[in-house]
Amino acid sequence: MGSFHILSEASLVHLAVSYGAWAVFLSVMVESTGVPVPSESILIAVAALAAGSGPHAPAITTVILAAAAGAVIGDNFGYAIGRGAGRRILARFGPRIGLGPDRQRLGRYLFQRYGGRVVIAARFVSVLRTAVSLLAGTTRMPWPRFLIGNVTGAIIWACAVGGGAYLLGERVRAWSWPASLALLGLAAAALAVGAVLLKRREAELQAEADRALPDASAGGRQ
Repeated sequence: MGSFHILSEASLVHLAVSYGAWAVFLSVMVESTGVPVPSESILIAVAALAAGSGPHAPAITTVILAAAAGAVIGDNFGYAIGRGAGRRILARFGPRIGLGPDRQRLGRYLFQRYGGRVVIAARFVSVLRTAVSLLAGTTRMPWPRFLIGNVTGAIIWACAVGGGAYLLGERVRAWSWPASLALLGLAAAALAVGAVLLKRREAELQAEADRALPDASAGGRQ
C-alpha cells in the first residue's frame, strides 16, 4: 500500500470533491500503465468523501467500480507496452543494469511459474503496482493468466482500500498519511527480505529456468 505523495492533502481533497469517481478511475489507470501517481491516496480521499451526506458525495459502489476498472484497463495498457517494446528496451539496456540474457530468462520463468500470484500481490505494493504489468508483458506472461490475476487483484484491492476508507469515513483523514507511511515501510521491509531470499536461491532458480526454457531468450517468440 502507499504511494508516491506528489500531491498535497489539500490537492487530493480538491480532486476528490471536483471529480470524484473520475479522479479515481483516471489516476488508477495512469499509475497502472507505469506512471507513479498517488492513485491509492485519491481512492482513499474519494471513498471517505462518499461516506458523507454532502451534495458532492459519490456512491461508494461507483468509486469501487471506478478503481477496479482503472486498474484493469491501465494494467492491460502496461502489459501491451511491455509485450510490444519491453524486450527491445531490455536487449539494448538490460546488460548495463545487470539484466543480461540469463537473468531475463530467469524473470520469464518466475512470471510463468508464479505470475498470477505476483500480479495479485503487486496491486497492494505501490512500487510493484506501477511496474508489474510492464514486467508481465516484457516476460511474455500468457495474457489470459495475466488477466485473471489482474482482475482478481484489482477487485480485491478496490474493495479493501475503497471499502475500508468508506467504513472509516471522515476519520480516515486523521491517520491516512502516517498509516500510509507505516505501510510503505512495511512493504519496503518485505521487499528487502524477499530480495535476500531470492538472492540466496538465485543460482538454483537460474538452473531451473535454464532447464525449463533451454532455447528461450528474452527476445524469443512465445
